[in-house]
Amino acid sequence: MAEAVLARLDPETRRAHHLALAETVERSGPSDAMEGFLLRHLEAGGEPQRAAVQARLAADRAASVFALERAASLYRTALRLGRFPPDESASLRASLGDALGRCGHGPDAAEAYLAVAESTEGSARLDAQRRAAQHLLGCGQVGRGVGVLRTVAKDIGLRFPASELEGTASLIWQRMKIASLGDRWVERDERDVDPEVLRRIDVFHAIGFGLSTVGLVRGEDLTARGLYLAMRTGERKRLARAMLLESQYQACATERGRRRARWLVAEGARIAEDTKDAHLAGLVAATRHFNAFLEGRFRECLDLRASTEELLREGRGEQWHRNWVRLADLFARVHFVGELGAERARIDEYLKDAARRDDRLFETSMRAAAAVRWLASDEPGVLLELIDEPTWVVTGVARSTLREHGTWPQIYDLWARAQHALYTDDAGALARVEEGFVAAERSLLMRAVQVMRIRARWIHGLVALALARHGGGRRATALAGAIAKKQEREGTGYAAAIAGLLRSGIASAAGDRRAARSALSEALPLARRAELRLAASAMEWRLGQWTPGEEGASLGAAGARRLEAEGVVDVERMARLLVPT
Repeated sequence: MAEAVLARLDPETRRAHHLALAETVERSGPSDAMEGFLLRHLEAGGEPQRAAVQARLAADRAASVFALERAASLYRTALRLGRFPPDESASLRASLGDALGRCGHGPDAAEAYLAVAESTEGSARLDAQRRAAQHLLGCGQVGRGVGVLRTVAKDIGLRFPASELEGTASLIWQRMKIASLGDRWVERDERDVDPEVLRRIDVFHAIGFGLSTVGLVRGEDLTARGLYLAMRTGERKRLARAMLLESQYQACATERGRRRARWLVAEGARIAEDTKDAHLAGLVAATRHFNAFLEGRFRECLDLRASTEELLREGRGEQWHRNWVRLADLFARVHFVGELGAERARIDEYLKDAARRDDRLFETSMRAAAAVRWLASDEPGVLLELIDEPTWVVTGVARSTLREHGTWPQIYDLWARAQHALYTDDAGALARVEEGFVAAERSLLMRAVQVMRIRARWIHGLVALALARHGGGRRATALAGAIAKKQEREGTGYAAAIAGLLRSGIASAAGDRRAARSALSEALPLARRAELRLAASAMEWRLGQWTPGEEGASLGAAGARRLEAEGVVDVERMARLLVPT
């Protein structure tokens, strides 16, 4: 009826009524509940500029309480309706990029920042390009992201290492310079430091983080350069941020590096507390969670997830920080601890969210890394369809870098295909993935990150033993033996447990069931102490198959119950992903 009445009014009268309604709402003061009503009637009342101003004010209010999706929508409304001077328009687009980035829409955030860069000059343009590149890299558009960063680096006189070898030499030199400073620096406020120096630190951080998925050494080198410069200048927030990123590289490999990582995190946390900076507090929480995984402290990693995600949900971090937390939690929970039941719904939720945000890097990584989710449900066909779907393609990166050094999504894909081949016992697929593991073993990522190297060799060892059953003979068992020795040299409890279960498989392949049972019995308490719960359940089930009489039946039944409690449909096939036959 209202529409019929409005249709009889002439345009001027309609506009007057719309405007009168809008002005009534304006006089009552700001109201989130009425903002849509106000904007609609101002626009219909022929006052688009007033509507744009109101939309901007409402967007700022929404952003201040972390209602970021609504803030982004309102900033877009302001830009659509309003006519602003160039500097105000650029500021609006930057605010739009901030809101989009913080609620996870990386590609859209990057486009907003690139639009800012097109309409600005000097430092404003460089900052916008840097932010755009971070979001492009963070959501998997590596070629565009690296291209934008190269432009920024050229403008500030920063040279990228031309090769991994050059990056390695530079990294060693940077680490020596950092060591020479010790813990000596003078903390300064941002206002007391040359803005050009701060901008260089920001660019180092953007590149160091962005290249963590490809070109690891170059990313590590540029992170170290940023830390050295931050220590020299002493600007507190950038120093803390650089320390936290550097700690992740340090936590990857050796015990000495881990001690250094803990010190860096402690210093970053101290600065976050001193400055009362909410964003830094979120970054500290995310780094502690991620480093717990890198250092093999899986239960601590799982225990930290809920509180860390809650902090990041409050706007204290970017989407890529949430992605770190989600992937680290997934790996700790699914690949090591083995808590599948509660994780299934969360994985599905994360995948839907990544698709909604067009975060191709995270979606691809999650699909492949969560392969066990579909195999536990006895859905190998669904898994193969998911990992064959090309949601993410690395573009603009040298082929030699991908071939020689690998990227995390490529390695996750290899693991997923290997797990599928083990589950289905497909001899041809097993042979194909074995070639992939030989290449991955030479990759820098596997050499640099201990926890991922141990996981890769666990799967590789199982593949080698499965091939031995399919006619691989002594070569395959010798390979499994070499992998078991490497696991023993890692010096961690969980690697020792994995080495023991591989030793049991080697004995079984040689027909020595007694030695196989003995080796697996010794590995079982190691797996329990390391909290490899799913693997321990599969080891119990396998011991049940190898142990005669009531003892074997009891062991097998206990292992099967625990596997089924985690949602495993086919216990025998699932066990092949964890222990040899």
